Amino acid sequence: MDDDSTGARTAPATPPPAGGDDDLLFIRTPEEFTSAFLAGWIVDARSGGLVRGRLHEEGHVPMIQHTGPLGAFEYMGVMEGGEYILSTDATATHFDRLVEINNDKTPCDTPLPDAPPGRVIDVSAEPHDKVLLIDRQFIINRVSTRRYLAELVALNAPHSYFRGQFFQDDVIDYLNTHPELGDGPPASAG
Repeated sequence: MDDDSTGARTAPATPPPAGGDDDLLFIRTPEEFTSAFLAGWIVDARSGGLVRGRLHEEGHVPMIQHTGPLGAFEYMGVMEGGEYILSTDATATHFDRLVEINNDKTPCDTPLPDAPPGRVIDVSAEPHDKVLLIDRQFIINRVSTRRYLAELVALNAPHSYFRGQFFQDDVIDYLNTHPELGDGPPASAG
């Protein structure tokens, strides 16, 4: 997002075409997602935090979101390093305050600290940044992030609950109680 955006996301962005229609979806199967996730190319940003990565003029940070059946993901757009992404729960709980923060366009010369407080999501990589896995989250522009970083960390901290897993806890619980859908829950030691 750039510094003029409102942070609210109402519709998914459309990825730029790279060649043909097949190139519009960069993750086509659950296996491709799993392979990219395990290789470190997809970073779980659902708990929120300060994003370290490319600026818009350097190539952006792409985002995807789980959208339906197991393994279905949608390209949601891009953000840039130096922006703060809040968890879904923090977004819902503090939405009005987040809009106020994001709309404050007063210039801010305060740099981000080398060791910022709270969670840092580092997506820096070559030849391109890693992809963020998101879930209906609010993104704060870079200027407002610098000005309100301590408050953003405090607003987000109670709502960090994902543990780097592919799916939300309720999906994992469902899969564990329906062994006919896969391997079932881990065998208990005993």
